[in-house]
Amino acid sequence: MVDRNWRALPVLTFCLALLFWLAIPARASTATLVEWELVKRWPHRSGAFTQGLLWDGDTLLESSGLYGRSWLGRWRPDDTAPPQRVRLSRRYFAEGLTRLDDHLYLLTWREGRALVFDAQTLEQIDSHRYRGEGWGLTDDGERLIMSDGSATLRFVDPENFSELARLQITDGGNPVTQLNELEWIPAAAPLAPGAPRILANRWQTEEIVVIDPASGNVTGRLDLRDLYPVRERRPGDDVLNGIAYDPRDATLWVTGKHWPWLYQLRLPAPLP
Repeated sequence: MVDRNWRALPVLTFCLALLFWLAIPARASTATLVEWELVKRWPHRSGAFTQGLLWDGDTLLESSGLYGRSWLGRWRPDDTAPPQRVRLSRRYFAEGLTRLDDHLYLLTWREGRALVFDAQTLEQIDSHRYRGEGWGLTDDGERLIMSDGSATLRFVDPENFSELARLQITDGGNPVTQLNELEWIPAAAPLAPGAPRILANRWQTEEIVVIDPASGNVTGRLDLRDLYPVRERRPGDDVLNGIAYDPRDATLWVTGKHWPWLYQLRLPAPLP
């Protein structure tokens, strides 16, 4: 017969280890709080469950999610004309979006398939498989960069979606999870002189984090809780999501899921 005290020892050891781990305080954030100024508020189609958002010349490209309601569209904030839009199959939940060369790449949430479109006609021309979930998408001019809700960004080959590298995102040594919509800010941009940055929405928060793609460190945070306060939102308005950098005037454009407004922001200083 085994002594009951010995049988309880593994459980006791686990409990002590858990208490020790919980007693270790998380390291404080080292990210800089980024200041921003509101330039203008533009109407936004509130039916859009915004996933990806980017400037392409003088038009915005946007992907909208939800099963049976997903679409890819092109439109101008100052134009009341109907947008150019294509609807996706009901089996797809549209996610992140980016343009690389003449192609648009669109992730799907749980279907493990990236859809490829002609950047001008929005006609689907190809698709690729990938493992795991698809959330946000951007590119560095050569590679696609995708998020899956974890603290890891994956760099993939746009030709076949094979994985080329991974980057762990941390702040003060702590993993930063829930990374969603992504936006690449090139080193030539006024917002990131000499060193590129990646901007990322954090799902279920009202903040955007600034990521150093060389190290994975979060160098800055944009607190956008006052942009469209929760107390002012209509029923059904969801969280902040969607980041588009406009290189014509170095402004950021942001919105949210089912938000009636698109916000143009100016940063008084370069990203940290």
